[in-house]
Amino acid sequence: MPSFCRSRPNVLGWLALATYLASFFLWQVSRIHIFQFSNDEGTILMWVRMARAGYPLYSSTWADQPPGLMMLLAAAFSLFGESVTVARMISLGFATLGLLAVALVTREVGGWGASMASVFLLSICPSFYWYSRPVMQDIPALSLAAIALALALLYRRSKGRTCLWLSGLAFGLGLVVKLMTVPLLAPVGVILLATHMSKREIRVRSALLDLLRWAMGAALPIGLAVLTFHPPAMMHQVIGTATAARGTYGLNLMKNLVRFRDLVLEGNVGLIALALVGLMAVLRRPTASVWAVLIWMGIALVAPLMHVPLWSHHLVMVLMPVAVLAGVGVSTLSQAVRPSRSDHRADIRLAWLLLGLLAVMVYLASIPTILRINSEETTRFERMKWEVLARLRQLTEPGDFAVSDMGLMTFRAGLLCPPTTVDLSEKRIESGLLTDQDVLEATFRYPVKAVVFWTSRQYRIPDYVAWVDHNYQHVFQDGRSRHIYVAYEGGPVVCYPGVSARSATEDAAGKGMECTGASPQISQLEDGVTLVGYSLAKPTVQAGEEIHLTLFWKARERVKGNYTVFTHLIDDTGKLWGQKDNPPGAGGRPTNSWQPGVFIVDNYAVPVDPETPPGSYQIEVGMYELASGRRLMVLDAEGRPRDNRVLLGSVTVR
Repeated sequence: MPSFCRSRPNVLGWLALATYLASFFLWQVSRIHIFQFSNDEGTILMWVRMARAGYPLYSSTWADQPPGLMMLLAAAFSLFGESVTVARMISLGFATLGLLAVALVTREVGGWGASMASVFLLSICPSFYWYSRPVMQDIPALSLAAIALALALLYRRSKGRTCLWLSGLAFGLGLVVKLMTVPLLAPVGVILLATHMSKREIRVRSALLDLLRWAMGAALPIGLAVLTFHPPAMMHQVIGTATAARGTYGLNLMKNLVRFRDLVLEGNVGLIALALVGLMAVLRRPTASVWAVLIWMGIALVAPLMHVPLWSHHLVMVLMPVAVLAGVGVSTLSQAVRPSRSDHRADIRLAWLLLGLLAVMVYLASIPTILRINSEETTRFERMKWEVLARLRQLTEPGDFAVSDMGLMTFRAGLLCPPTTVDLSEKRIESGLLTDQDVLEATFRYPVKAVVFWTSRQYRIPDYVAWVDHNYQHVFQDGRSRHIYVAYEGGPVVCYPGVSARSATEDAAGKGMECTGASPQISQLEDGVTLVGYSLAKPTVQAGEEIHLTLFWKARERVKGNYTVFTHLIDDTGKLWGQKDNPPGAGGRPTNSWQPGVFIVDNYAVPVDPETPPGSYQIEVGMYELASGRRLMVLDAEGRPRDNRVLLGSVTVR
């Protein structure tokens, strides 16, 4: 250990540990090149790309995680180039750091033998083995928190205050990576307090001074994050998302317990058996270091149960302290096998030996499961993903905008995303933090060249999916969920509040302009109906084809009547060359069911007469009562009737 922490070196121990950590890192590096480990990878990488492209986190790009990992990745990309491999190697580096932290903590409670055992057991544990490679926040944050605890333990033994400051710094860095490390403040606090305790008193003044030094280290990365980003937006997105998810999903402890049990038992039974032996061993001599580990374990067991929703990667939080105790369990068995001369209680030694052997047998029985899980790679659809990526690269140019629920596909293709749509997670959609209207408006405001759907999350925004299917060219499908759409030439043309009447093939310089000319952005009709805007899949069609038109409606108040929409293609004389009339949503969204303020996406395929002469035509739309044929009047700004139709943009027929 560095001299500033004043720790006695054990050359052989450090050499063995360094050799194993290097071997782990190199082995995992050889296995980081598959297409995707987790959906979270693409989201994190796209957050970084958007920030580097001039769309800062929180103020422009929506993100529900603290900025620490993204800041580090941005710096790494500036130095080594933007790639998935660079990002995964950083994640793997944090995993290796986590193994080092576990080794240091275990050494404090069980010695070097226990330390090496804990590192080995954790490194092959399926969840840690798997999540050490993807670009995710959990292992980096937990590794930094574990290093903070290890440095606090070193400070207690060595009194080197540099260790104290570095402990605070590591903890602060962990917090700005992911807030899941907040509860781990407790074991660190126990160590700092125990350092200034004796049998008779607590040295309050010195304890407070040390706490202040530790807090100064922790405050440095937190302060940097606050100064770099927009604090209100950051708090709203990071804290607000967690709060909204809890309100949406609700905390179901029994469901979480069942889920947690299943995760723990999958390949971890042997590790738990060894940890139980270690737990009984440390309880015989409970020091401050032991209590810190036990508190760490208690927090790690409780925290995932309170998480909403609970995912498999949350299990990593439990595995680190379990590995510490498992390492102690292995060391205890080793000592039972090799009795010392001072050991006069053969019966106790025999009991430990039998207990340890039982735990080892359980662990050995779990090895086939561990090997099976660790040998499984996420190769499902692997070849297809690379083929689809090649196809997407042919259809787009680097720097084009795309909307996708598979961020890694977008990242590998060199594309950008509308900043508010980088994260299309189930949690965000289900919590009401992202709606069909939000995704549509983001698509309108940026020249989205392609839309990629890969997961079932797309069906949580059905209006958006229907609009994309209606306004973009469908170029790839495999199964029910996997689709690629690209914009037609010159389309889609969108007229919507705050958006210029432009197509996806134009650049985004005009975003924020108002619709002009013959394209009114908002038209109010009678009975509380408002036409908010429209889109055209493409501005040019052939005679005999269909015009793909989408109307966007809202109700100003409760609509009393049940109206039919008319969409007409007319020439300068008013002659009809195409028509499609039906109730909104092809009858599925009757106007008398509209709630005030609810956004209605209404798609129409208007057939163009095969005899239509080439030229420029206009689209007129409106509503009428089916029984009487009476059209709803269009109102002016003062609410006076001015017409019975709304003229939209022009369409060219070739």
